[in-house]
Amino acid sequence: MQSNQQEEEEEYDCPIARELYELSATQGNVNAQYSLGRLYANGEGVEQSNETAREWWMKSAEQGEENAIKALQILDKHEGRTTPSFTPPQRCSTCDAPKTSTHKLRNCKCKGAQYCNAKCQTAHWKSHQKEHRRLCKEMKLKNTKSEMMDEVVEVEEAVERKAATATADSQQHEEEEDVCPVCIEALQKDDAKYVRMTCCGKGIHMWCFEGIQVSSMSDKQKSSCPLCRAKHPKMKESIKQLRLWVEKGKAWAQCGLGDRYANGQGVGQSDEQARELWTLAARQGDTTAQHNLGVL
Repeated sequence: MQSNQQEEEEEYDCPIARELYELSATQGNVNAQYSLGRLYANGEGVEQSNETAREWWMKSAEQGEENAIKALQILDKHEGRTTPSFTPPQRCSTCDAPKTSTHKLRNCKCKGAQYCNAKCQTAHWKSHQKEHRRLCKEMKLKNTKSEMMDEVVEVEEAVERKAATATADSQQHEEEEDVCPVCIEALQKDDAKYVRMTCCGKGIHMWCFEGIQVSSMSDKQKSSCPLCRAKHPKMKESIKQLRLWVEKGKAWAQCGLGDRYANGQGVGQSDEQARELWTLAARQGDTTAQHNLGVL
């Protein structure tokens, strides 16, 4: 009797999971796209369809999700495809961040390397300069002391000049629009693509944050928030800060604290607490919370 009841619950839960995955996946959440593809591949709560699974895995793979890339490779082998349905994306020569529809990579002048930003290029320069000069010589490009002043750095400086000349009104607007203060681009809905600081509540794109970690900044600077310069909090203080943001109704904090309860990080493990917090965040459109509820 108990076994039948469990089977009924599983059949009931799959459509709910699919609905939550779809809600998150259609907004671009990479994990939800992979999970939804897996439901279709296995026929869990939906009519089995390798084609639909492939469609969702392709969307996820295009954003650099390794599990989706592997799933497509397995599906290709199973179907006997001779041409891969997906080609792995280009990656940053320094931090290995993949090129995606939202994360662009910029070419070094020699075209032999790609970078997220000037910080990644500078960090890679010592090991790359010999190859850089060889390629520049082959292409008959001018090779001067300012060879680092190429496409990557020029774009970075243009962004910095734009930020420096912004008016107070536009800066306030950017804060309201929730943009990354490093690249001055709007944060994506998928919070797996950026790091949220619990001290000041601001977000920074993952690739911008990784660029800082491989930069020539001091260890003291790297161990502090790049936005408000507060020292990175320990777990207990981080939980305390999250609770303050939850009280202010911030979806990212509700989702983050829900993660802590789900994993028992700094708090007692509780699926019920996690569910309650994720539900609050999901109602505000947080795609990670929607996906997490689907998994739960």
